[in-house]
Amino acid sequence: MSTASPWKRNPYVIGVPIADRQLFFGREVLLQFIEDNLRQGTTMILLYGQRRIGKSSVLAQIPAFIGSEQFCWVSFDWQNQGNRPLGHVLHALATAIVEQLEADFLGTIPIPTAADLTLTPTRFSQEFLPQVMTHLAPRRLVWLLDEFDVLADDTANAAIDQILPYLNSLTASSPRLHLIPTIGRRPEELPTLLNFFKSAPAQEVGLLDETSAIQLITRPAIGLLQYEPAAISAILHLTAGHPYFTQVVCFNLFGQARQHDRWTVTAADVSQSVNRAIDSSRPGLTWFRDSLPIPERVMFSAVAEAQELARTSSLIPSPIQRLKACGIEPTPALQQSGDRLVKWGFLETMPICKNDATVAHYRVKIEFVRQWLLMAYPLTNAAWELERLSPEAQRWYDAAVQQQQAGDVPTALQSYQQALHHNPNHFSAGLAAAELYLEAQDWAEAVSLYQRIFKLEPIRSQEGLIRSRLGYGQALMQQGKVNLARTQFLQVLDIEPQHSLAQHWLQRAETQISQTFLAASNPFTVGQPAPIDRFVGRQAELSTAIEQIERGGHVAIWGGTGIGKTSFLHQLACLSGSQSWRGNAHPVMVLVSCRHIMPTFTSQGFWLDVFERLGDRLTASSEPDFSLMQQVEQCLQQQSTSAQTLHSIARQLARHGKNLVLLIDDYDIALQPNPSYHKAEIDWFLREWVAAAADPAIATVVASSQRLDQLCPKSSSADLFRHYLLLPLPPFSVQEAQTLLDWVTLADSTLQSGILALVDGNPALLQLAGSFLYTELRNGHIPTLQQFVPAFQQRAAPFLQAMWSQLHPQDQALLQLLVLESQGFWERSPTVDRPISAISPQYESALMRLEADGLLRQDRTAAPPRFSIAASALEGWLIQQLRSNRSNEPQSTLSWGLPPLLPTIQPLPMTDTNPPSQPSISHLPSFAHWMYRFIQSIDRGA
Repeated sequence: MSTASPWKRNPYVIGVPIADRQLFFGREVLLQFIEDNLRQGTTMILLYGQRRIGKSSVLAQIPAFIGSEQFCWVSFDWQNQGNRPLGHVLHALATAIVEQLEADFLGTIPIPTAADLTLTPTRFSQEFLPQVMTHLAPRRLVWLLDEFDVLADDTANAAIDQILPYLNSLTASSPRLHLIPTIGRRPEELPTLLNFFKSAPAQEVGLLDETSAIQLITRPAIGLLQYEPAAISAILHLTAGHPYFTQVVCFNLFGQARQHDRWTVTAADVSQSVNRAIDSSRPGLTWFRDSLPIPERVMFSAVAEAQELARTSSLIPSPIQRLKACGIEPTPALQQSGDRLVKWGFLETMPICKNDATVAHYRVKIEFVRQWLLMAYPLTNAAWELERLSPEAQRWYDAAVQQQQAGDVPTALQSYQQALHHNPNHFSAGLAAAELYLEAQDWAEAVSLYQRIFKLEPIRSQEGLIRSRLGYGQALMQQGKVNLARTQFLQVLDIEPQHSLAQHWLQRAETQISQTFLAASNPFTVGQPAPIDRFVGRQAELSTAIEQIERGGHVAIWGGTGIGKTSFLHQLACLSGSQSWRGNAHPVMVLVSCRHIMPTFTSQGFWLDVFERLGDRLTASSEPDFSLMQQVEQCLQQQSTSAQTLHSIARQLARHGKNLVLLIDDYDIALQPNPSYHKAEIDWFLREWVAAAADPAIATVVASSQRLDQLCPKSSSADLFRHYLLLPLPPFSVQEAQTLLDWVTLADSTLQSGILALVDGNPALLQLAGSFLYTELRNGHIPTLQQFVPAFQQRAAPFLQAMWSQLHPQDQALLQLLVLESQGFWERSPTVDRPISAISPQYESALMRLEADGLLRQDRTAAPPRFSIAASALEGWLIQQLRSNRSNEPQSTLSWGLPPLLPTIQPLPMTDTNPPSQPSISHLPSFAHWMYRFIQSIDRGA
């Protein structure tokens, strides 16, 4: 009889200071420095270092290292104290002293109230602190002050004016009082605190040395987990001795070992765990990056991408070249930011290229951080932060927007130009000015601005650039400058090789919609949520969501196009009256779609919709609460619908044994501005939403196309992370897909297997395939697999086009390369390297993410592992797209298979031996090279 192996607790610690001496490694020199200074009577000792470097853990280790014979220790975290009044801060400090030194019989010392200290701050220094020091004599009192640099934040002006002078007076009047503050930046970066630290010895808390880092890796799991030497080297390469990231990687490796019951870690295990480690540490990584000024953040991403390109190219691009490639003007602040990042320990210099000795090259010091930057902060996303650099530019931009709204277009255009003068990287001003130039038919200026914005934001600027180039070309034609006009038209074709293609797909989409409505009794659901009696699968996800709601928690589900998010929410709402809920749980479900708030999403419209649907739910209840119904109706009549009012109603429901559950679909829309919904309103909405999530009487489930941490602004993501369980919706399993297809009785098992291969678990594609098959059967036609596939490809094209449009250009390029590989392209061209094999190591995270999204599958038996497109319907559609992008114009250029987002690649000229209607295989290797360069030139969005 076999028994389950005992559960093994993960010994690695992430996210909290390490107080256990057995789990703390290194820092002996630093701790000895602190002890020496304290014993010499030094009043203040400053510790500084990057965020997450381990400063809090050092503070936690000081008492055990030095002992309590001569010193008493009080820890105090300034994280939430920076913008509080002096009296409240002193009260919190007094409370910490009494509570932490209770063993020293301080319980008899009364703690002054915050009100008393606000009125008379000297009560702390003249009454309370002297009593404390008398009780502790002859020992010395040491305050361990964590996150002290919050006093230098813009919101902490009161702290600078009051708290710092007060602390100065305390240290001057209390010779047995010592302060050990920690800051997350170098002292010279904090001019407001520099005077306070001027006489304090300072010590940097830096990376661990190799010996200490190896101890941190191996010792916590000794007797449990065995690391091969190559695995240890791989971890050191990833983390460079950074204690937090080392803990994160090892924490995930231990979990991976426990999951597979395989307790020897190899280098391959380390490589496979990186994405999970990054996902588990995103809040910490974001906080790590947010400590940097904006130019340094952008340069951080530029270096990460330039370093990535250098791994696969003999031409090493500099970060400045990478900035220019994305349409970013390398201002002096950006040009100087690289050296500052080196000074601060985020970057290190690389050997200078001999052919370009005047250009600095860098590399990200911590490889783990670099890989996260590529995923979470590609340069095309980080660049938009540059808009906040110049308040003067923003004032000109805001004025221009108002002038444009008032109809004063000439003045608005001048204001946009002024904004760009003060900040050439104010891309919103550039895009708005380009639009005005386009309306004014100033084609040359419009093309110039649009072309720059296109490098950064191709989706938003593509239509304007095409229209500008077409207009410019026509104007040049009228001027007789035909060659210049031809260049403009070719540039348009480089962007969109088949400009009439949208009409073709629109006609097919309309045909498909009309056919869907004809099948009235069709059991399959296309374009709508699945009915409750036809909902398939998702039992594990539903159980997880229900458990989280019952605990008063929150869930954020996410998934790609057609994955079934809306159906999931409808199913959850329908379960409110079922037996799925344990104990006394009586949820009141309110389902709201942000997409259906008309005419456009606003915060007011959202809360109004919530109250209307809450009223409907209360009215439909088997035990209606007329008092609550009247209150909701009164709120609607008085238009006092808000999150604050909802809190009151939720608490009343809770008193009646019911809990309010908000199910929010299309949550992405709530985070996207529109003409009636601007950034300030988004920030306000998020603050209201965070407050709702913090209310124990309210549970929420939100659905979005991306993870919540990718959607939310930095200022709010930390709070949302604290409340939400992130729950991805994967594609259907084979069993779930089989269950849905069983609604149609098929004698031909080959057809059923073929349909499963076509859709590979995508619920929307599966519903579409089932609906089409049902219609065919209802019309008396029993198709073979060979007949079904091409017909279904035509009907699925609109959905596949929609799915494709949601993908990032890098993902699109990777999928196209995989299609070419599946068609044996490189076998026919043996002289060309296999691009997908060459880029797999560098783009492993992107490939694995596409696998998790259900777009790819991986053959792990191959060496190295091979990826392929999961749904053959998508693969077939891509093949058709590549073949349809063919130029049939005589004496034109060979552009077979050229993807629609290759604006900078010049195709090969036609020759007499290679007519346009018959593309030669001998020219296709150049296309492989183009695709390879294309992937290197674009970036993955967050």
